[in-house]
Amino acid sequence: NPNFFKANSKVIMAKGFNVRTMQAMIGFVGNQQAVEDLEQQEHGGKIKGRAFIPLDVARGGSNTRPVRPSNRLTRIKKVVNARNARGKTRQQKFVKAAMAAGAGGYVIGNFTPKILWKITGITKRGDKTKIKKKPVYSYEKGRDVNVSATNFMKKATLKTAKKLEGFFIKQAKKQIEKALLR
Repeated sequence: NPNFFKANSKVIMAKGFNVRTMQAMIGFVGNQQAVEDLEQQEHGGKIKGRAFIPLDVARGGSNTRPVRPSNRLTRIKKVVNARNARGKTRQQKFVKAAMAAGAGGYVIGNFTPKILWKITGITKRGDKTKIKKKPVYSYEKGRDVNVSATNFMKKATLKTAKKLEGFFIKQAKKQIEKALLR
């Protein structure tokens, strides 16, 4: 995502006029969780505190697609925990939680494994209640996830390195023109 890289990266421009001693630096700034997770994805390792892991339904039915914007955790507002609902059985608790969340709401299930469900519809016929739902996220509090190395930054770095000399020449010309105008 280009916005992520713009928001979390910084360039320190090279100073001076001696090309041999000029140095520029680029990298990620801040000690944000997202930057740390990105580093783990690049080199492989363990990402801590991943309570919610998106299922295929959240990704539009495919494991390879990104999570749909409507299913991102930041967009999910109304979540009801079925464990805290009133009822004698787990099923009764889930139904009451689904009724409280309503159609379009979300319920953390009280069965194992725990799933964050999106309630798509509720229909009542007499004393029977039918709930239509989709599994969106797998939920486990305090879970750590092992990720294998993607090396996508390494590939991007090599691609940029081929163009690097051109960038420096262009910037050097700008700096020289700027100095001559003074």
